[in-house]
Amino acid sequence: MKVLFIQILEALSGSEKYFIEIMPLLKAKGIECEFLCVYRDNGKTGYREITDLMEAKDIKVHYLKTKSSINFTLLKNINKVIKKGNFDLIHGHLLYSDVWLACIKILFNRKLKVVSTKHSYDEKFASLYGFDSSKRLYNLYFFLCRFSEPFINRSFAVSHGLKKLFLGLNIGKEDKMDVIHHAFETKYIPAAKPDRYRSSEKQLILVGRLTAFKGHKYAFEALKIVLKKHPEAKLVILGRGEMEADLKNQCQEMGIAESVEFKGFQAEAMHFMANSDIVLIPSISEPFGIVFIEAFEVKTPVICFDVPAGNELILDDKSGCLIAPYNVNQLADKINELFQSPSKRNALAEEAFKRLKNELSPDVMVDKTIEFYKKSLL
Repeated sequence: MKVLFIQILEALSGSEKYFIEIMPLLKAKGIECEFLCVYRDNGKTGYREITDLMEAKDIKVHYLKTKSSINFTLLKNINKVIKKGNFDLIHGHLLYSDVWLACIKILFNRKLKVVSTKHSYDEKFASLYGFDSSKRLYNLYFFLCRFSEPFINRSFAVSHGLKKLFLGLNIGKEDKMDVIHHAFETKYIPAAKPDRYRSSEKQLILVGRLTAFKGHKYAFEALKIVLKKHPEAKLVILGRGEMEADLKNQCQEMGIAESVEFKGFQAEAMHFMANSDIVLIPSISEPFGIVFIEAFEVKTPVICFDVPAGNELILDDKSGCLIAPYNVNQLADKINELFQSPSKRNALAEEAFKRLKNELSPDVMVDKTIEFYKKSLL
């Protein structure tokens, strides 16, 4: 079986880490994989960080430069790559790829076999409503999803919560959509100088883009409560994003600026997590959340809200802690409880690590993906 992965690339993020993980594993099981990298003609070369990693793992990469995200010339060039490669399946990722492939089926080849991975949904919707499919936001993202999905032969979401959202919004069909959780072989090696990654005796850490749906404001509100009992506590923030200035201003206005450290993007994020006491994931919702996997791997307990996909990955009070959505008092109470009980933190972390190895392994992900491919070709 020969499969072409396709996505527009800009910088290394969740879906890109997924490609780098899964394609060599599929190749080892007899699936021939190639990647079509579409990149914008804007002088930025962030995509090279991703494709260099692919090529280092002996994955063939095709490159297409484009001035705009959707245009007829781009569609023709994508179709040329597809025709020349004689692929059994075209595997699209994220919305642009789904739209391109739908257009190519309409214009050039109705028989093209197309599958799609639903890595996420519209960030604006997620920031407003989480994964509440009873809500509606009739924006361009929604209508492009509705346009492209009928041309997808089969798709899978990276969590049950995300699948439920697509079905609830009447974008996907139950009989054409599966669920396959992401999995990553992190092979974590502890840092030689752990003190470099620790700012306080009691350290919380929040890793992710500085954007609204990540819920930093809830972490700040909980921290303000926690500081009354643990004034030495620190919250370390890793990541960059459009809300950085606003979040720093919030900390100043709340009087907690000295207890919050913004460290920007850090390639060694797992070292920071490993040397923290608790990983906070206060997102309004998460399509999946690689940070869960990374926290499980380094054996640092996670506290998150009881929303998708955290509530699929964590068994409450066994492999982590689920908090009533957006309840900052309950969040603060749980932080205080874990700060005061190293044995409880260790027990949660060990159970999460066990679940990671048994249920969220790359081998399980690859086997499920191959079965999905076979089903898509029927």
